Amino acid sequence: MATRCIERLFQKQRLDPADFDDLYAIMKCARGIPDPQGRQPSPLTAAILPANVRGAPHVVLKKMRDLKDVNRIPAGAELEFSPTGMTVVYGDNGPANPDTLAS
Repeated sequence: MATRCIERLFQKQRLDPADFDDLYAIMKCARGIPDPQGRQPSPLTAAILPANVRGAPHVVLKKMRDLKDVNRIPAGAELEFSPTGMTVVYGDNGPANPDTLAS
């Protein structure tokens, strides 16, 4: 799943709405939700990575917005992440369900 995000960022530097639609479908597929268009996650390979990454821009995930169907996070919520260090998102995930424990 993250592989497609990394691949797109290396290829395009900026993602457009169609990229986000593709990545969202791939994330759902990784959790067992089939995609009508057949989009699938793929493993990270050396062919995806650029040969020389010196001087490449630093990529930081600052926030996720317009969330929906993400466990018990309210629809439309926005999560902001620390630009340095680590941000922990914690909360009750509802009834014990092996399918949601790792999400």
